[in-house]
Amino acid sequence: MKRSLIKKAVFAAIGAFFSITALANVAKIGDTEYPTLQDALTAAATTADVEVTLIADTTENITVPAGFTGTIDLGGKTLTGNVQATGEESKKIVATIENGSIVVQESKDAIIINANSVVTLAVNVTGSLRHIIRVNADGRCIVNSGIYTLIKDGAGVNILYLAGARAQMTVNGGTFIGQAGLKGGDIYAVQMLGADSKMYINGGDFVGSYGKLFVKTAGSIEIKGGKFFKSTGSNKNDFNPEKFGLVEGYLADTTINPGYYTVAKAYNVAKTIDAAKVTVTGLNDAYACGGKASFTVAANEGFKVTGVTLDGAALTVDENGKYTFTMPEKDVAIVVTTEVASTFDVMINGQPVADADALKDEAKAGTEMTVPETSTWTVEGNVLMKDGAVYVEFADYYTLVINGTTVTLELNKPVIGDSTEGAGDAFKVTAEEVTIKITNYNSALKYGVRSAADISGLSTAAIAPVTPTAGVITLEKAAGDSAFYEVVVSDVDFPVAE
Repeated sequence: MKRSLIKKAVFAAIGAFFSITALANVAKIGDTEYPTLQDALTAAATTADVEVTLIADTTENITVPAGFTGTIDLGGKTLTGNVQATGEESKKIVATIENGSIVVQESKDAIIINANSVVTLAVNVTGSLRHIIRVNADGRCIVNSGIYTLIKDGAGVNILYLAGARAQMTVNGGTFIGQAGLKGGDIYAVQMLGADSKMYINGGDFVGSYGKLFVKTAGSIEIKGGKFFKSTGSNKNDFNPEKFGLVEGYLADTTINPGYYTVAKAYNVAKTIDAAKVTVTGLNDAYACGGKASFTVAANEGFKVTGVTLDGAALTVDENGKYTFTMPEKDVAIVVTTEVASTFDVMINGQPVADADALKDEAKAGTEMTVPETSTWTVEGNVLMKDGAVYVEFADYYTLVINGTTVTLELNKPVIGDSTEGAGDAFKVTAEEVTIKITNYNSALKYGVRSAADISGLSTAAIAPVTPTAGVITLEKAAGDSAFYEVVVSDVDFPVAE
């Protein structure tokens, strides 16, 4: 009796065990469950646009059967193993793998895509010892999202590997990581060996520390987006957008995400800049959308910058003397405006705020004044106002440079040639040609040259009005041994010489 009871108990325990085991299915199609993911995939091979869902973590290597079309939804679970897809001409594979993780611990490629197979990925994959995604001849892969991490202790492995002829891969998104500090050789983000293979990169973050980002011995790469790690040191990558296929109209920018090359669509900069009046340094003809532009503007001699605008909006110079802007998603126009500069300007924090060729009271001619930023500075006529009170008044003086000698001219009063003391001396032309440079050239003023056969005749000589070209008057030597001239600056019309 006891023995019979014991036997019943044992068989009951064994039955309970097998009952529990039978319930431990890991995948399903609709309401039908399967003990393995491979069983579910095999059952789905004859049904179009099917969805196979993983309902429990599983450890198995799976093969997507020929003719499978649909989705492998990992259901947030983990498949420990690898995935291989091989279609047939009459039974092509069109599969999407999403919503979960794949972990490869053996010496295998994580995902292998062979001929007549198109596989779209939106999963997290961690692989060791081999490649993460390998596309062989006539296979195709599309990566939309996910994290793909390569852990390798050997040489010559890749995250994305186009190994066979006519293999194709399109990367629209995702994060691709090659673990740093591993021994045994290079880890490559992308390697292309297949003849006529094609890699299209429209996005994605390549953020690991690689031996090389791209190794291409065959095929072609077209880059229209993405963020690529800019490594330093012994593992410096060889990212070269032009060499590896940066598509026309796109640029690799290092200012959008410092430490990376970020590829984005480029837009043009139209420039309205008079190179004779101003020198602009560091302003490119095009920038990647989102890129930071930084440039300097320096007025050439005799001019000053009155404005720098971006599409009509004023740009201001920063503490480093640079103008900056972020490139929008459109073409832009930069306009630099100038005007003729006075010899002496009042400077507020390094920027001219008013014209004056000589300053009286506190300021002297040629003095550069730096004033506190906390004050409010305005200009009313020829007076500089500090917080509403007169700070300095400008005098109406002008400057000439005659044969290298600086001469001050007072408005409406003649100053003779090479004299800095005032009237009484004539400018004697002894060279064949003399150039007089009016350094504060103002087209609103009138310039005249008065000449005579000798000094005594200066008082009765007529004034011949002249129009300087960029502030320069050239006097030619008169017949005879010498000639005498004086230059007059006025705000009224001169009499016409007879």
